[in-house]
Amino acid sequence: MKNFIMFFYNMNISNIKKRLNGDYIFEYNKNNYILKDITNINCDLSVIYNMYLYLSSNNIICNDLILNKDNNLGTLYKDRLYALTKPKINYKDKIKLIDIINYDKKTDIIDSVNWRDLWIKKIDNYNYEIEHINKKKLLLSESFPYFEGLTENAIELLYDSKKVPIYISHKRINFKSTFYDLYDPFNIIFDSKVRDITDYFKDEFINNRKIEIIKYFNENNLTLEEYKLFYIRMLYPSYYFDICDQSFLNNSEEKIKRIIDMIPKFEILIYELGDYINRNNYIIDIPEWINQH
Repeated sequence: MKNFIMFFYNMNISNIKKRLNGDYIFEYNKNNYILKDITNINCDLSVIYNMYLYLSSNNIICNDLILNKDNNLGTLYKDRLYALTKPKINYKDKIKLIDIINYDKKTDIIDSVNWRDLWIKKIDNYNYEIEHINKKKLLLSESFPYFEGLTENAIELLYDSKKVPIYISHKRINFKSTFYDLYDPFNIIFDSKVRDITDYFKDEFINNRKIEIIKYFNENNLTLEEYKLFYIRMLYPSYYFDICDQSFLNNSEEKIKRIIDMIPKFEILIYELGDYINRNNYIIDIPEWINQH
């Protein structure tokens, strides 16, 4: 690996450590660098690099992306694809909710991720996968219809949604995320103001942490449409689908069982959230089965 880094990046290093996630970390000229494993990132690298250029040109903090000697972002090493990144000083520190709120700046971008089309395609793909999974994964196949139903409810609520301002957002962010994740151009996308916040709250909830949604509402100005999207995004079970992806690759269903056990509490949370929004801000067509709580 040292010779690889010298050849492609002209950096003569003495020590390098492999992290549990497959990345490598080393120091050069008193700066930390992370050789990020991007083998499974399903995205055109030119899109990632353009995102990096956009962030840099707009003075938005992000990890630096270092091109190799061939002026490419990705470099192949032993059948794995890597990208060299230079993180910020505090990259190991865990983030807090306020860090997400402060980082997610409004942009001049017009279009964002189309949640509806993306979720419809995701459900179709998961249905196909579940039809062909190992019979040992009973919890996955038996629990899927419930979370498919949640997603269909969320999709239905999206049909009359209006466009909202677009913010710097993330593919995934949660209470375990670090500043490296927050500043990672591979993790940054353009989306609604509520995407990161709802993902953070859902992750706190499934990990039995106290969530302060009402406090967030009181301290942050959401438009009527953003309140609706907040509810829809909370309803959408992204946490379950993330675990599905892991389960397809291994035989462990322990995390799925934990999610299933929390369904009653989750339904109460969704009911109370919809009730609060309808009483204070906006009329949301809450799914009838949720209103029965």
